[in-house]
Amino acid sequence: MNWNKRVFSTILLLAFVLCIPSFMSAQDILWEQTSGPGVLPVTCLAVSGPNLFAGIAYYPGVLLSTNEGGTWTEADSGLGDMIVNSLVVSGTNLFAGTQGDGVFRSTNNGGLWTQVDSGLTDFEIFSMAVSGTILFAGTYYGGVFLSNNNGTSWAAVDTGLANRHVRALAVSGTNLFAGTDGGGVFLSTNNGSSWAAVNAGLANTHLWSLAASGTNIFAGTEGGLFHSSNNGTSWMYVNNGPTRTLVRGLAVIDTDIFAGTEGEGAFLSTNNGTTWTQVNCGLRQSDMYVFSLAAIGSHFIAGTAGTGLFRSPPSSAFQLTDGWNLISVPFMVSDDTKSSLFPTSNSRAFAYHGGYIASDSLMSGKGYWLKFPSSQDVSLPGVPIAAETVTVTQGWNMIGSISAPIDIHNIMSEPGGIVTSRFFGYAQGYQHADTIEPGEGYWVKTNQGGKLILSSSTSVTSMNRIRVTPTADLPPAPPEGYSFPAEPCLLSPANPGA
Repeated sequence: MNWNKRVFSTILLLAFVLCIPSFMSAQDILWEQTSGPGVLPVTCLAVSGPNLFAGIAYYPGVLLSTNEGGTWTEADSGLGDMIVNSLVVSGTNLFAGTQGDGVFRSTNNGGLWTQVDSGLTDFEIFSMAVSGTILFAGTYYGGVFLSNNNGTSWAAVDTGLANRHVRALAVSGTNLFAGTDGGGVFLSTNNGSSWAAVNAGLANTHLWSLAASGTNIFAGTEGGLFHSSNNGTSWMYVNNGPTRTLVRGLAVIDTDIFAGTEGEGAFLSTNNGTTWTQVNCGLRQSDMYVFSLAAIGSHFIAGTAGTGLFRSPPSSAFQLTDGWNLISVPFMVSDDTKSSLFPTSNSRAFAYHGGYIASDSLMSGKGYWLKFPSSQDVSLPGVPIAAETVTVTQGWNMIGSISAPIDIHNIMSEPGGIVTSRFFGYAQGYQHADTIEPGEGYWVKTNQGGKLILSSSTSVTSMNRIRVTPTADLPPAPPEGYSFPAEPCLLSPANPGA
């Protein structure tokens, strides 16, 4: 199997980014800065088809990208010098909620904006949401307003809304949630006609963000993140992610949940909030104030408080050969099952733990055998991984890769100085490998158990580096009694049980 060189060139653009180890997780996203708004805060993001919009504090108000965040142009005609707090898309209309000037509407992707605030009594718009054809605006002093005619007119919907300082809105089916500054969360099941507080277990009632994923609701507060799995009936504090920090932005992207914080960067959960991973590789300390998050195409987008816009590299493609392939998954994926990642494979996935073990899923960091009936290209959507810690046992191990190539002499270990064999890749036969390539799987034999650390960081010392010592041993053969070809340029595993 070969990494697609055209796709790989995109990853190489990130070679200049040095990920400081203290900021890195076992799995991380690689971020690259785009040509965004410079030093102005990016308060919100919205996606409409191929168009990506960014709301900015002060001029230019709104930026537009038509190439998935690569480059940006101003889209603020009619807006003027305004702070845009919220952007939402409803049909072919784009709406901007501003701080002090009410709501604006564009019918041509930001080419021209028109003020639509008839009926509004508070023009401090902090949040907006869409439910079907109904548009909601959350204001800081006047509660929630509703429009059912694309913003032409608005009406207050605040019966039971005891706190009218609304900073966040979220829609989940027929449920509308309002997050307030000091009053916690309120729920309406009738499009805002009436509201009820839903704060059981919500220890911090000063909200900045809300997001819904089915019946799972996430509330970002001034003191961390809270999660409800029952539409707000009760809340639990998330103690394994963005704790004790202001959670400014939340975004649900397919089955992934992103949280943007003030000071700790971005966090990602791929299991409905059960566990969280800090994903900040490529962000400097000054970039750790993440206000807004979104996804478009194969990129994730992050807007910061004053250092511009960042995006993750695109998902990548594998070139697979017919027969057995030794592979790995260098991405954080929403669905790690073999049937989702490699549906055309005609074998189960096989890992190795002293012997082959069939698996229905493929975890990052590990190597797997998969068999294919023909040569083919396979694209994998997911979040690139910048660092991975792989547990190994004494003897032979199949390990995986990360999203950037690594010289084997830059692999670290815990404890430091683990002695290894040479690394073996596979292409219709075993070959020595000096570089761990993204997407490939590798065999390595170790003299003791421990951990191998694959990282795009360059902070490798003689104390923590592995010690590669060539031996005559060869890895086990692929599963199912595969017969090796007899090409003289390839190593044949004459001793498969070594």
